[in-house]
Amino acid sequence: MKFFQIKLSLFLCFFICAILLNSVGIVILQSINNYGITNVSASILEACKDLTIAIVSFFVASLIPHFGYKKSMIIGLTLITLACIAMPLLDSFWMTKLMFVCVGIAFALIKVSVYSTVGIITNSPQEHASLISW
Repeated sequence: MKFFQIKLSLFLCFFICAILLNSVGIVILQSINNYGITNVSASILEACKDLTIAIVSFFVASLIPHFGYKKSMIIGLTLITLACIAMPLLDSFWMTKLMFVCVGIAFALIKVSVYSTVGIITNSPQEHASLISW
């Protein structure tokens, strides 16, 4: 049971990101219905999410070890929290796009931090593989 709290927090960080990132399909449908936009316009939400993850992961992967894994995860979760609070207050399609950009940035920070932390807290390749494949 060594590192149980760390493993649980890593799981919860990933779980929060998974819920938000996998909601993009229904958010696209709701954006079409609520904001009266076209299918093509609404599909930009996928790019807001995916491109942000790719770009931020590429640029911050080498910086996070110097900055700190815990700080990076806290920044990511704070960004998600602020975006979720702002979403109903600023009810518009641009806020929906901004929400997925924020979630993409947060996931990139959390993903790099979680994978690195798993490498630190596991003792063998088997333990590493079993922890990652929840």
